[in-house]
Amino acid sequence: MLVEFTVRNFRSLRDEQTLSFVASSDKSRAQTHCIETGVRNLPLLTRAAVIYGANASGKSNLIFALATMRNMVMQSMIIVSPSSRAVHARSLGRIHQQRANCSRSASSSRWHPLPLWLLL
Repeated sequence: MLVEFTVRNFRSLRDEQTLSFVASSDKSRAQTHCIETGVRNLPLLTRAAVIYGANASGKSNLIFALATMRNMVMQSMIIVSPSSRAVHARSLGRIHQQRANCSRSASSSRWHPLPLWLLL
């Protein structure tokens, strides 16, 4: 279950951006719009989120960063055979090339913290 996703220095997203599914303290629509987690410190998560903003503000790049993180996680357990190492290296190279064009300093690396909650 994704709780929140934060990204910076990815494509056009130079500054830190966060997509959070943590519900607000307003309980008026909690019955239909939220999921109970069973965790005392994180009682409710929203079932959906909306991303909105001006044209060229980075909405699509936020979704692309989320998809890139998903692919990195899903492909992290793939056993790479010697014959497919070149293909795997090319795909990792494509991910590496997505660094934001707006910040090229050595201290501005990509950053994808991803809180992991295991709800059993």
